[in-house]
Amino acid sequence: MKRVTSMAQVISKMADKNLHHHKPALDYLFHPESVAVAGVSGDPTKLNGGRIFTENLINAGFQGKIYPVGAGGGDLRGLKIYPSIAAIPDKVDFVISSVPAKYAPQLLRDSAAKGVKAMHLFTAGFSESGEDEGNELESEVIDIARQTGIRLVGPNCMGLYCPSSGLSFCADFPQESGSVGFLSQSGGHSLYGTLEATARGIRFSKVISYGNASDLNESDYLEYLAEDPDTSIIAVYIEGAKDGHRLMEVLKRAAQAKPLIIFKGGTTEYGSRTASSHTASITGSDSVWSSLIKQVGAIQVDSTEEMFDVVLLFDHMSPPKSRNVALAGLGGGFSVYAADVFAKEGLTIPLFPPEVSEQLKKNDFTSAGKIFNNPVDIFSHGSSQLIQHVIATILSLDQIDFLVVHIAFDTLPVPEAWEGHLYIEALNKLREEISRRTVVVLHTVALPRSKNLAAEVQETIAKAGYAVYPSFSRAARAIAKFAQYHRC
Repeated sequence: MKRVTSMAQVISKMADKNLHHHKPALDYLFHPESVAVAGVSGDPTKLNGGRIFTENLINAGFQGKIYPVGAGGGDLRGLKIYPSIAAIPDKVDFVISSVPAKYAPQLLRDSAAKGVKAMHLFTAGFSESGEDEGNELESEVIDIARQTGIRLVGPNCMGLYCPSSGLSFCADFPQESGSVGFLSQSGGHSLYGTLEATARGIRFSKVISYGNASDLNESDYLEYLAEDPDTSIIAVYIEGAKDGHRLMEVLKRAAQAKPLIIFKGGTTEYGSRTASSHTASITGSDSVWSSLIKQVGAIQVDSTEEMFDVVLLFDHMSPPKSRNVALAGLGGGFSVYAADVFAKEGLTIPLFPPEVSEQLKKNDFTSAGKIFNNPVDIFSHGSSQLIQHVIATILSLDQIDFLVVHIAFDTLPVPEAWEGHLYIEALNKLREEISRRTVVVLHTVALPRSKNLAAEVQETIAKAGYAVYPSFSRAARAIAKFAQYHRC
């Protein structure tokens, strides 16, 4: 069986060839040689944003120098806490600001005098507040940044995650790099989305939480990710745009270069109203955004979960030639339901040739009540080899582009009778041959013990390189959008 290559691998090879010696303009943001964290408390008993950011850099293995800054002095895990930016004896490339918003202008001036290139403003209290004081404060910060040449990330955002350099704003983010660039206007979505994706086997090149975008905005970051040789797939959560015309042009270029998946927040009157107070965004109507996303060739999704459902396929699967799906798993009723779900998403479930169906029957000890014509009802009879044989037989058919293997949990009266472990064993043994064409669905998870088991199974199968989904509907919708992108 010929081994195939995922979409992410194809684009990555093209990037290595064409962009190997090219570094996008904003690359310095993600690879600073030194970082100062302002607003660090020397008191370990207090919840303090500056301490958290510093700890995250240390734990993520940041490759440069780290300088905590706080008026009270002290130390943090062996690092001296300097009383000011000016007191740091060496040069500083990047500053993470966790000071209250009112102190941001002075911190910017001090940083400019130190030769700082860029600053991440974590704290809120600027234009998103909707108050005159916040608007004036943000205007002052922008003026200082423009006068001094310092580029701003934020304010009101989580900042940057780049595993290759050790930049991180969350202790639970992995240190391994991947091919996905994630741009999020929301700090909450950047945290949850990255953790959700990580648990499913996705790894990131960059994650950018950009908040109010007072200086660097969505178009700047999209331009960067479109040119970044380490990024093969781009995922975006956006609430609104600073410059709609420029964004349209940037989206076109980005979508032409790489798969671009967009989750637009604020699509209703109420969501739009909330978005404007969240990040001071001009949101626009849902119909305008949907038309724009379609026009540029991007993929629109409706949630963070769906975003990474689709990303998972680009990251794990090979480009398909058709919409043909084969379904295989234990349970006739579940097979019937799965067939309905996939068909309603516009996917095709073709019958197998008669000789293939007969071959599958011969390998089953009893065909009573079983389905062998696609979907296939596989009862293992205690043998993972039987499951392997069925899977290999199905994927030997040229007409099949996607195989969906479904594993049920709370379907037998005696938990000890659960034979999902045999499916897992079969999938692990076949992973080199089939992982780029196979999706795994874990379903009917109701009891607490089964939820814990499903989490373990997901982790095991994801590590083996499979795209794993918690339901038929989520898998079907993702596959349909993946196939549509490839014009199938």
